[in-house]
Amino acid sequence: MNIKYKIITLTEENIDLLEKIRFNAYDINEEKMPHTESFYINDLKSDKYLVIGAFLEEILVAACYTKNTYHSLYIDQLFVLKKYQKTPLHIGSNLLKYILDNHKIIEDYFQEKFYYSYLDDYRGTKDFYQNLGYIEKENLMKKHL
Repeated sequence: MNIKYKIITLTEENIDLLEKIRFNAYDINEEKMPHTESFYINDLKSDKYLVIGAFLEEILVAACYTKNTYHSLYIDQLFVLKKYQKTPLHIGSNLLKYILDNHKIIEDYFQEKFYYSYLDDYRGTKDFYQNLGYIEKENLMKKHL
């Protein structure tokens, strides 16, 4: 199976699709909170993120919301459709590796040089990020680029 990575243009349709996939990945109940009312909708619409997607056979199966925080590459959300999680494809790991290896794309977008990558929502996934070179520091995971 061929996985391709690319920047996702943040159109209304793509934002809607991204949030549907994110809700699926995190098992968020649409009845309690519709994806159209998510915290991220306005930030996605106002270009606060550069979103990189993982496509399997041209179908979006995972994405990562990146932004410039602390003058660093900040991984805000990294999610994979439920049916592709914990598979031999390692879609989430490979997507993050792609982003870290190609962080210049994100630097160009935000017009800033990054020396570190950070994330702070790593509940239950600490080992995953440590395996990718992140270290825990002051309630954040940090990686030198």
